[in-house]
Amino acid sequence: MGNTFNWVENFLSNRTFQVKVGAELSDKFIQQNGTPQGSIISPLLFLIMINDIPTGVGGVAMSLFADDSAIYLSHRNIITLENKIQSSVDLIQNWCNENGFKISINKTTGVLFSKRNNLSRITIKIDKKQIKIENKVKFLGVIFDSKLTWKPHIDYIVEKCKKRLNLLRAISGYGWGSCKKHF
Repeated sequence: MGNTFNWVENFLSNRTFQVKVGAELSDKFIQQNGTPQGSIISPLLFLIMINDIPTGVGGVAMSLFADDSAIYLSHRNIITLENKIQSSVDLIQNWCNENGFKISINKTTGVLFSKRNNLSRITIKIDKKQIKIENKVKFLGVIFDSKLTWKPHIDYIVEKCKKRLNLLRAISGYGWGSCKKHF
């Protein structure tokens, strides 16, 4: 197998971790799977591990960036769309089960993008648990709303800018803070 394989095996084997809160340390726990956070080689090992993840069936596409992923499909028939998305989710879930990954149902969100107002609800399940279907979702820092108006994302950016602008106003004012004689 070679030295590289042996090094990676030793790097990932028998790793322990503990949690520190304030000055207190928890007991040590053995890391069951995954790679050490903050290690330079961890992202590469993660990419190698997920290299064969299924991307979907019947035209369903996948966007994957590190551990953030999305599957999507455009279709006129809502029932067909729901069935193809569910089949793809099942395929990905089976791959996760076989490879030691767990999909966080609490962090999983579905959005049905359409300009129509009266769409029927879709049901997508992971391990027999229904995922949330929302009107908007944040993916890779961008907020996508169901009508693709970009309004929620623009509002989010405006709020972030207002906070920073207020900070700049506070530190740039000449009448703010302690007077010079106190230094």
